Amino acid sequence: MYGDPLTSRVACPLVRHMLGNLKAAMNTSWDYSNITQEQANRGYTAANFLFGHSETVAQLMATLGLYKDNTPLLATNREALRDRKFKSSKLLPFSANLAFVLYACKAGPNDDNPDNKFLVKMFVNEEVVRIPGCNADACPLDTMLQQYANITNSCDIEKICDDDDDDISGTSVIIINTTVFIATLLLSALSCS
Repeated sequence: MYGDPLTSRVACPLVRHMLGNLKAAMNTSWDYSNITQEQANRGYTAANFLFGHSETVAQLMATLGLYKDNTPLLATNREALRDRKFKSSKLLPFSANLAFVLYACKAGPNDDNPDNKFLVKMFVNEEVVRIPGCNADACPLDTMLQQYANITNSCDIEKICDDDDDDISGTSVIIINTTVFIATLLLSALSCS
């Protein structure tokens, strides 16, 4: 997936959408362990689900910088890279999925900030995968947003997909059929001490 630079940029609208959902869920005025029906009716979103083919998940993984090998796979080094990180046969089964889970954690007695802390875990095919740039499985949301700020800030899909100013047909690259699960789970109330 990392052979063409376009591959790791074309899913930036998905990344921007998922990160936007995570930011929107971050509301320190709520008691996340006790969401009322009234709060839920005012727009509380528990989850956001997107569906697409495994090719969509592969492009999303590349955009997120997951499973990137130091050496690019070529016809001449295939045997040397037999144990490479990005193996589509392993990472992209028919039911491939990627999920972000946002945790609103109550601040502990020794925390400087009395408000909730927000941590994110990423799951690929139901297994925790460390977010690039984070030093733990549960990554502070601010750290994750900084990690992907360049992707979201430079996401102009017409410039990414269109080599010719008169031809915008390249933008159809991001409109892909649907069948594989990609989820952004927005909240899980836990004590994250």
